[in-house]
Amino acid sequence: YKLETGIKTELVKNRMGTVDFSKLTSALSNNETRNKIIVDIIEKNKSHKIMLLSWSKKHISLLYDILKNKGISVDYLTGTKSNYI
Repeated sequence: YKLETGIKTELVKNRMGTVDFSKLTSALSNNETRNKIIVDIIEKNKSHKIMLLSWSKKHISLLYDILKNKGISVDYLTGTKSNYI
């Protein structure tokens, strides 16, 4: 499912002149408006199982905390976690 959010972020270039993917993902992960959109979609679809994918463990952890604090049943799985509920 793809959702056009209209969120824009600066495309910082690295030394080779290409987009610095690390800075791009960090900017998107820390964007409060974008995270609110993600949480709102999940809140509106509580009867569905939704899988979020992210390059950042920090981002998944942030979304996990927000959703958990809202009383939504949620868990996460990262490269270092061997199981989940």
